[in-house]
Amino acid sequence: MKVKNVSGTGEKDCPCGSWSNHWGKSSGLQLSTELCSVVNCPNFATVGAHVQLDNPVDNSLYIVPLCDYHNRQFGTWMEIYDNIRPVSAHVSATCGK
Repeated sequence: MKVKNVSGTGEKDCPCGSWSNHWGKSSGLQLSTELCSVVNCPNFATVGAHVQLDNPVDNSLYIVPLCDYHNRQFGTWMEIYDNIRPVSAHVSATCGK
């Protein structure tokens, strides 16, 4: 699956305390034990990054675990592992209910 890291989302807040916590609570996994979602990246994930899916009819924002390097690759399409579950970044539909 391809995703594109989105810039300008750093000011968005989440009741979970951080976007990495948000991803963890929604996915049931712990970010601290996850590798970066990008295929063949050997780095551990350090952030829950805002991304868009490569889907012309879905421009929603999602959270996936990325390392610092890939989190700085704004506007670049990246291939992530198929078993990574992008979690909705829309707080009103998830943890903000």
